Amino acid sequence: MRYSDNAEIYCFGARLTEPSYYRYSFTVYINPLSSYLPVGTTGLLYLLEDKSLTFFDDKTGETRLNVTFENKPWEQMSLEEWAGMFMEGEAPDISGIVERRMKQLTDKYYLFDMDGGLWLGEYGDEQIGMWSVYELTLHEGDKPPAAAVTPDE
Repeated sequence: MRYSDNAEIYCFGARLTEPSYYRYSFTVYINPLSSYLPVGTTGLLYLLEDKSLTFFDDKTGETRLNVTFENKPWEQMSLEEWAGMFMEGEAPDISGIVERRMKQLTDKYYLFDMDGGLWLGEYGDEQIGMWSVYELTLHEGDKPPAAAVTPDE
């Protein structure tokens, strides 16, 4: 899992020096009010850097969203804190996960380190709680995905 504490970047415990690209792996949670459910892909690639997370269209490479955040440390997360982020009775069961940590990027976006797995959460508001949670996986290969390469790279 790639995360940043004290300006150092890590992936599964090993220090990295380069940004990392991720892609959708599976859906952990979709709010029952949503009519969207990704099948195989969200249509996005994710570039995680020290202080930003960029969402790219996986076909065109177009930047869809760039989220910048303070380089905050990861925080331990209790089962109660996790449940409090969802509508009553809707929180996925994570009781089997030993290492639960979160990093709030913005009011809307969260990263979760669940036993070394990287989850991306999108928060709706206090009334509807978490809108979606996806597990992300590292993009394979030593080059950025073709869709994420811009002409100046």
